[in-house]
Amino acid sequence: MTFVSAHEVVAKAGPFALEGALRWLEDDVAQICLPSQSWREALARPAQKALEEGTSLKPASLALCAWLVSPEVAREVLPGPRADVQHLAFETETALPVPLRVPTAFMLMALGLMGRSESATTLIAQSFFTVHEALASGEYSSESWRFLSPELPYLGIWSDWDRCRKLRRAVRKSRLGTLARNLLSSNAPLLKGEKSLKVCLTLTTISLAVHSNPVVPKAILCSRCLMTW
Repeated sequence: MTFVSAHEVVAKAGPFALEGALRWLEDDVAQICLPSQSWREALARPAQKALEEGTSLKPASLALCAWLVSPEVAREVLPGPRADVQHLAFETETALPVPLRVPTAFMLMALGLMGRSESATTLIAQSFFTVHEALASGEYSSESWRFLSPELPYLGIWSDWDRCRKLRRAVRKSRLGTLARNLLSSNAPLLKGEKSLKVCLTLTTISLAVHSNPVVPKAILCSRCLMTW
């Protein structure tokens, strides 16, 4: 199907176009590949409309809609405190097709670094390892990098090539980084009002990954954090 015909099909389908696209998530092919670029561009406007309406979306539907639109649009219309975004953070490894997991993790990390509320720490904690691994291996798309890169610091002419280090520096300077420092230095509460054991454990591991604490042997760090230390 050509670029033109994909747009024509979406135009003729009207409000049912996105509904049909979301049914793709239930097909086995969703575990193998994402929709083609022509379909992505044709479905971008209906997906943006769905995101802008603010209606709570299921995790996989939210992830697909966020992927269909451009990184710039997604950054603008997806505030981190949205309940469905928070829900998505806990479902990335289970409810999403494999091809959507890395793009979604980049999105969650960017939204987390953009935020200043407690909800932002959840997004960072839940996406850190997936994003760090992808940056280390180079297995991520240019769109994912466009989504995340505005939130990462400049490390100088000799170090800015190290994207893993840029990520760790950004996390270290985030609200989660402050909580991690407190965790390493005291018995302060991890996340005020946060009941999720998973987030607390992840925060503990991240604190070891992004803060060089000489008291903690590096051998006990999560193996995922050892790459490009």
